Amino acid sequence: MYSLKAMEHFMDPQNAGVITGDGDGDGGGDGGGHRVASQVLRGEATNTDCGDTALLTLRISDGIIVDARFLSKGCAGAIACCSATTVWLRGRGVAEAKTLVAATIAALLDGLPEAKMGCATMAATAALAALATAGDGSA
Repeated sequence: MYSLKAMEHFMDPQNAGVITGDGDGDGGGDGGGHRVASQVLRGEATNTDCGDTALLTLRISDGIIVDARFLSKGCAGAIACCSATTVWLRGRGVAEAKTLVAATIAALLDGLPEAKMGCATMAATAALAALATAGDGSA
């Protein structure tokens, strides 16, 4: 049985969608009227238990994840895990984000049924796949 927190992420997913563009010069401002370049990263993963899929896109600016979005084709657990992952990633530095593991995602959802831990693994794998292309984490 899913927790209330997991059901909230499934019924009202946060940050669904895809970040588009290469990020050159569209990272917003720095508060001083200057454009700040950003990097858009993309990571994909499949849950080998069932075939569910996840796509995470991240916008990195000055080493910080300023936006995170997801698309998932899968069960309630897949959607909840991807949603929670994007919430956790936003505002974190690249180095910290690279420490993400499935257990962290399960904890964000107040636990997952053991049979759904593959969903958390899938979401973490997609995030880490995107972050692996970040280089030094700065734009």
